[in-house]
Amino acid sequence: MSRHRKTLTFADAAVVVAGLLLVGWLQVNGAEPEERVTYLAERQLDTFGPPPRQSHQKAVAAYQKFTAKGGYYGAFANAEDGSFGWADNHSSQDRADSLAMATCAKYSQSCQITARLRPAVVMLFEGHPLSQTQATALDRFPTLPNHKAIALSSYGIWGAAWERTAPFVAKQAALRQCRKRLEGEGLEKQGSFACHLVIQLD
Repeated sequence: MSRHRKTLTFADAAVVVAGLLLVGWLQVNGAEPEERVTYLAERQLDTFGPPPRQSHQKAVAAYQKFTAKGGYYGAFANAEDGSFGWADNHSSQDRADSLAMATCAKYSQSCQITARLRPAVVMLFEGHPLSQTQATALDRFPTLPNHKAIALSSYGIWGAAWERTAPFVAKQAALRQCRKRLEGEGLEKQGSFACHLVIQLD
């Protein structure tokens, strides 16, 4: 049996050295090749009753929008008389349920939750569940250029800033965007609901 010995060329050696340098850099910086944390999960729709009847056109249109475009965590409540209410993109199912029921209850006393949107796999950040847009923002955050920061609210709202002139500029811009979104939704901005900085990278 004949044996052939491959000669290592200069080009081969350069590739090997480059690979070793890359692995070494990743190990020093606490990461493995292709390692990537992801926070985004697929949406899952759970139904608990019939959708609105076709004769209730506004309720049907809202239900279709909720199921097609809504983000987790979300809830849809409706009643036999065509009353409805829905909420989506919150960071807890309880909050989405409460808001959907509260909206529907303005028009009927017989509302019930008939559908929920939730992540197929629960994703947590520092022990807290994420809304879909928060998960999307966190998933994209590592790819953005420094200086950058991201701020979250327990409502499921967020704000982010990147490619700023200094870390404190990124921080203030992220918090400002988050607070502006809270204000735009007419949501409480104090206490546990307030925007808070969760990541800042120089």
